[in-house]
Amino acid sequence: MVLTTRSVSSFTRSEIADLFKRARVALRYTGIRFLKAKSILPQGRLLIVTPRACGNAPERNLIRRRVKDIFRTQNLGAFGFDIVMIVSKDGIATPFETLKTLLAQAVNPQP
Repeated sequence: MVLTTRSVSSFTRSEIADLFKRARVALRYTGIRFLKAKSILPQGRLLIVTPRACGNAPERNLIRRRVKDIFRTQNLGAFGFDIVMIVSKDGIATPFETLKTLLAQAVNPQP
């Protein structure tokens, strides 16, 4: 199955509510928190939360695009986990390579 950017991050409201109920903290980093839950679909998905307080629209969109690209190109959905990434003001300027490492650590099923 080829993941498109849309399918990587497409959730309904009820799926989001259910995901937050099931998700547990997987990883914390300065300004970024990763929550992880077993996916209800065969392929894992990604939900990115970037509140307005963490930066202007271009900054928020940049981190969203980067994380979605990492998730899709590294095929991290194959692990079967839904990931929630919550970004705060301190995490908005996280470099691409750091995001790549953090996302891989958050998705990895190993303890």
